[in-house]
Amino acid sequence: MSEVNAEVKQPISALKIVKIVANVIFYLLILFILLVSIANIRAGSKADSMPNIFGKGYLNVASDSMSGTQKDSFNKGDMVVVTNLTDNDSRQKAANKLKVGDIVTFYDSSLNLNGKKLNTHRVVYVCDFEDDGKVDWIFTMGDKYAERFMLYDNKYSQDAFAKQYGEGIKNKDANVVASVNDLIEGGNLQQFDATQLRGTYVKTLGGVGNFANTIQKWGLLIVVLPLCIFLGFEIFFFVRNLLAYRKAKYVDLHGDEIEAERLAEKERLKAELRKELLEEMNNEKEFKNQINNDNTIDAQNDSNKINED
Repeated sequence: MSEVNAEVKQPISALKIVKIVANVIFYLLILFILLVSIANIRAGSKADSMPNIFGKGYLNVASDSMSGTQKDSFNKGDMVVVTNLTDNDSRQKAANKLKVGDIVTFYDSSLNLNGKKLNTHRVVYVCDFEDDGKVDWIFTMGDKYAERFMLYDNKYSQDAFAKQYGEGIKNKDANVVASVNDLIEGGNLQQFDATQLRGTYVKTLGGVGNFANTIQKWGLLIVVLPLCIFLGFEIFFFVRNLLAYRKAKYVDLHGDEIEAERLAEKERLKAELRKELLEEMNNEKEFKNQINNDNTIDAQNDSNKINED
């Protein structure tokens, strides 16, 4: 029966799996930080700009004004993803499609969050004075206030503001306009046109805003230091593996010479050992002969002394 030589694949150790997973997570984290950093650099210091990655804007939620019970309400510390609107034409087109309940990001001159003036709230009314499909005014509220204010038949309704004030706004009723202005001055209602629109809501990334703020604040400690340590280990293992590879390659190319040198060295050591053993044996023999000679001389001296006596 002939033997078939087959290469047996060694199972991947648990340590190697952990190392692979850790590397993947680490590189994904570095990629995320790199993308956010590039986006922040591109956004610059403009009050109405936001980090933009592949046409999507990313905003850290800095207040709890949108905390609520709606399925798309969000909290302080979250990150909101919006479709970025970069010119007035796209802003007007997006405004014309808005409906009550949508969430939008807009330029709000009353804000100053780290130099930014961007607000993200829910649309409560869109006003088209001429009924020509072109939205003239957009009204928004944060969910936290709206769920207490916008009651219809004693229940919260996203249409409550439009039902109570919409007709008066459109007809420019003085009393309604005065009431609306009171809400705006109180900071509970926002009114703006399409040119101030900056984005339309896509989704919320829960808690990611806090993480992004932490990275920005402690980036050197959290990212750079571990990165340096990681790169140090990678360089160490790379050099070690390179030396091992070069050694293995050298052995493959000069295996016969190395084996011959090894055997020669072995024979040399054996010869030296034999020489040392022979020297020890000779020394021991000479020592014994010397002792015997000394004993003989002593015996003769003793005999001579007896004869003299």
